[in-house]
Amino acid sequence: MTNLDIENRFKLAVHYKKTTEFEKFVIEIYRMRYPYIQDIKPQGQKGDGGNDGYVPGELVLQCYAPENINAKTTIAKIQTNFERAKNSNWNFKEWHFVVNDDFKGIFPEISQTIDKLNVQNQQIEIKLIDTKMLLNQVLNISKTDKHKVYNLLYYEYDVVNFNNLDALFKAVDFIVQNTKLRKFDANDAYMNFALEKFNTNVQEKIKINIKNADFIKLFGTCIGKSHEIIEEYKNKIDNFEETGRIIKEKFMFFREKYDAEESLKKTIEYFCNNNCKIDQNSRLALWIVIAYFFDICDIGDKYECNGK
Repeated sequence: MTNLDIENRFKLAVHYKKTTEFEKFVIEIYRMRYPYIQDIKPQGQKGDGGNDGYVPGELVLQCYAPENINAKTTIAKIQTNFERAKNSNWNFKEWHFVVNDDFKGIFPEISQTIDKLNVQNQQIEIKLIDTKMLLNQVLNISKTDKHKVYNLLYYEYDVVNFNNLDALFKAVDFIVQNTKLRKFDANDAYMNFALEKFNTNVQEKIKINIKNADFIKLFGTCIGKSHEIIEEYKNKIDNFEETGRIIKEKFMFFREKYDAEESLKKTIEYFCNNNCKIDQNSRLALWIVIAYFFDICDIGDKYECNGK
């Protein structure tokens, strides 16, 4: 994942995120720097106290993502929310106002308002964070923790919520490429893949040791989801074992140069980029299919897949 990949994914994300979606996205970015940041929920008439994200003793975070940025409205929101935060007994040294300007830039009057507040409140560091500055935060984090950034930009919603059978069907098609599979019919009888016979030669298994905690969380969740969905599919897929063989072959190719985490990601990107441009659901489906083959030991030795 290059800086250009990160920038393109980030710009696409902020372009479509408004209101609460943007707020959640920003909180997750800040969580990479402040692991204990609290996501503040509004409470009746009290609202959120001018606080969307809170790091006790350090930071209050306020997000703003309107359809269009109006200088007068934005200035009023900055002033109102800062005063509310200051008068709500939050303990903080910094106050960040994060605005989704969609890389269009900020009106000078807005920046000047921040400057005035800093002069009037010298005990607090007040910052205006636009999308360009937010992107720079993500790029800086990627230098030391590429897995966190990868998860944020590619898998920002919980894998547990995935339930797109059509995407999963397509994922298998992507992997097998020229292998002919029987088309799927959602009305077919249930078939339990756990009863299928896979390669049981332990000597041919790949030993994989995933060490990164964030990657373990993602891959482990995909494994859990794979059992929930794949083992209860309503269809029989011809040549399903061929899927595992192709995954293994490509993973081994990358494993000669990269660690386990990076090899898995490159395997995913190989199927994404070399077959077609796919959406978020299809990308998650690829992870779930690949995780399934690793967990049943058709590819990996699952006793090594515990991060130890």
